[in-house]
Amino acid sequence: MTQIAVVYPTSEDAIATLRERYTGLSADTPKGYEEVRVAIGELRKLRVAVEERRKELKKDSLEYGRRVDSVAKALTEQLEAIENPLKLLKEAADEEKARAKAEKEAAERREFEEKLRAEQEAREQRLAEIRAQEEARIRAEAEQLAQERAAFEAAERERAAAMEAQLLEAERQEAERQRLAQIEREQIEAERQRIAEEAAEMQRQQEAIVAERQRLADEQAAAEARAQEELRRQQEELAAERAEIERQRAELAKQAEEEAAQRELERQRRAAQEEADRQAAAQLAEQQERERVAQEQAQREAAEAAEAAEAAAPQAVPVPIDNDDETFSIADLGLGSSSTSAKICEHEKFKTSVDVTRLTSGGDSEPTSYTAEIRIHCAACGVPMKFLGLQGGSHPERPTVSFDGLELRCPVIPSSDKAEGQA
Repeated sequence: MTQIAVVYPTSEDAIATLRERYTGLSADTPKGYEEVRVAIGELRKLRVAVEERRKELKKDSLEYGRRVDSVAKALTEQLEAIENPLKLLKEAADEEKARAKAEKEAAERREFEEKLRAEQEAREQRLAEIRAQEEARIRAEAEQLAQERAAFEAAERERAAAMEAQLLEAERQEAERQRLAQIEREQIEAERQRIAEEAAEMQRQQEAIVAERQRLADEQAAAEARAQEELRRQQEELAAERAEIERQRAELAKQAEEEAAQRELERQRRAAQEEADRQAAAQLAEQQERERVAQEQAQREAAEAAEAAEAAAPQAVPVPIDNDDETFSIADLGLGSSSTSAKICEHEKFKTSVDVTRLTSGGDSEPTSYTAEIRIHCAACGVPMKFLGLQGGSHPERPTVSFDGLELRCPVIPSSDKAEGQA
């Protein structure tokens, strides 16, 4: 290649000299301003000279480039006139081959899709049959459980003794149902495994349509998931029914325990009542004996007082005093003649006796209840006070009085006990 010398009216060395000369100039003074103006003029003159020399050197090369492009264009047009018809022929042949190949692939795809569709329908039919069988079995089991529950409830109402036999039968049937369900689940799992293996084999053989096959597999998985969800829901319903049966069984057992406890409590209450009545009868007999002795003593004292009063005042005026249906005179009360003022006791001061009875179920066991037995009598005259408005007898839970009304019998408990009705 011919080397062409490129010569400009200046050089890099000359430009470096100008840079050293003009660097540091200032236009702040008239002299400095003039130096800057002269420098700009010199640099502009050199820059214009460089541009004119560039155009002069490039003129011949631009003309050569245009001639090269013109010859190349003419040659290219002649070659394309020969090449383009050949390209059209090749493209037509390629399009025909592509069309035939596409038709063949479409026919193969349709045939394979028909085969997949038939297999999918067969699988869906098998799944539908399995699902129908499972639903029929579940319905039958639900009906059977409903019948068993009805029979169970009727038997419980009629006879509590038959409950255990029915529960054992229900457990046996549940075990049998679980065994059959396990067999059916294993059959379904084996069928699903076989279908998965067939699907895997088809995937290895038909890589060309893997996307379509994946879609069908997803639909199958969705159908199986729906079937599994339905099966799970129905199994949960059966489990809920079984839980209800267990709850009813527990309630019946609890009710039986409560009834037994109630019967035991009633027995204890009757025993306590009988013991309280026995003690009350014994206390009543003892009290009546004490009252009889006291009455006899009072009569003797009254007779002695009457004799003394008769000696002092033989003309006594009888004054009726109601005290246990007996009438005493003033002389009986120990009062004197007219010089002594007749006065009936005002009952202003009293004396109280309290006994507490502990009732037990027998032996050395803890007491089941306490009863406070209260008596009140006048401290002056000794007349006992009667309690009014209460029922006679004895009761472990409410106040009563003795049959003569002279003794208050009130149930009590220690203040630390947590009894029913206690705040």
